[in-house]
Amino acid sequence: MPYTTTELESVDFFQDFISELRDKYLSNMKSLANVDFKKNGVLYSFEDIFTGLGIEDVNIEGIYKFLYQLDYSKYTAEQILEAKNNPDITLQPETKDKRNKQLTVHTEKQKRYIKTQNLEKIINRNISELSDATYATSLPTGVVNGSIVTNESSVDYTKWRISNNQKRVYPDSATFYGEADSYTSIVTLTNAQLNSIPDGEPVDAWVD
Repeated sequence: MPYTTTELESVDFFQDFISELRDKYLSNMKSLANVDFKKNGVLYSFEDIFTGLGIEDVNIEGIYKFLYQLDYSKYTAEQILEAKNNPDITLQPETKDKRNKQLTVHTEKQKRYIKTQNLEKIINRNISELSDATYATSLPTGVVNGSIVTNESSVDYTKWRISNNQKRVYPDSATFYGEADSYTSIVTLTNAQLNSIPDGEPVDAWVD
C-alpha cells in the first residue's frame, strides 16, 4: 500500500530524497544570488521552501543567511589590512540585502486606462485556447483509465497515469509516492503504444 503524507514524514528514504532536493534548491539560490539572480539574461525568482511564498519576507537567519552580504567597499585595502592585524580596530561594513535584486522598483505611477471605445478596439477580449486537447479513441490492450504505465527503458523511470484516455506524467517521485491510489500493478508499454496515447496535464497529487 502507498504511504500517506503523514507516514512519509517518518520514511527515511523519502526524507533523504526531500533533503537532497532542498539542498540542491538552496545551492542554486545561493549561486544565483551571487550574480544578482541573473543568468544568460534571465532573471530567476525563488520561493521560501517552508511557506511557498517569495523570499522577500523570509527570515535571513539560518539557512538563508547567504542572502545578506557584508560590504567593506567604503574602506581602503590598507584600512582592512590594518583591522586584520589590530584586534582593537573594528570595521562596520554596510549590510546589503541580495534579495533587492529580485525586486522591481517603480519610480513613476502606472498609466491609468479608462474604458473607452478606443480601448475596446485595442484589447481583444475574445480569448480562445491556443490548442485543443486530444484523447485516444482506444487504449492499448491491458490498459484502462486509472492504469499506471511506464516505458521499456531500464534507465528511464518515468511513469504516467491514464485518465480520460490521456497519459498524465508524474512530474517527480514525490508526487508518485505521495498518491493515495494503488499502483501495485504497473503496465509496461512500448514507445509506439505510449505515443498512441495523447499527453494530458501532469499529475498533481495535491489536487487529484
